[in-house]
Amino acid sequence: MKLDKDARYAKTHEWARKEGDLIIVGVSD
Repeated sequence: MKLDKDARYAKTHEWARKEGDLIIVGVSD
């Protein structure tokens, strides 16, 4: 898995990153 240096990661595989006025969230493998 490639890590995004601008994202924040949780031990439970969730991640979040800010893009302008939006917060993008997701789940990694």
